Amino acid sequence: MAEIDEGVVADAIKLVNWQHKVRQLYDPIDCDNEMAKCEARIRRALSTGAKTLRELQQSTNARRSGLWLWKTALENLRRNDEIVYEPQSKKFKVGDIL
Repeated sequence: MAEIDEGVVADAIKLVNWQHKVRQLYDPIDCDNEMAKCEARIRRALSTGAKTLRELQQSTNARRSGLWLWKTALENLRRNDEIVYEPQSKKFKVGDIL
């Protein structure tokens, strides 16, 4: 008879957490307009870690929706403190919203 020990439980928890993160990352974006879609793409890209402006543009396909719209979405998120810019590292990251 097989036993379930701490190692098996820990591995199962890691697997379930990994699956949850992948599903969140690739869940279809359901928004009412293009601005909301751009904001959602930016939030999703930064959820995996801090990125430079160029990395953020590449990971969100900024040119697909238009640079003006994308930059406006980025500024909206900054003004709402959902994302922050760190001048020392020159990277954007998810803000600490309470």
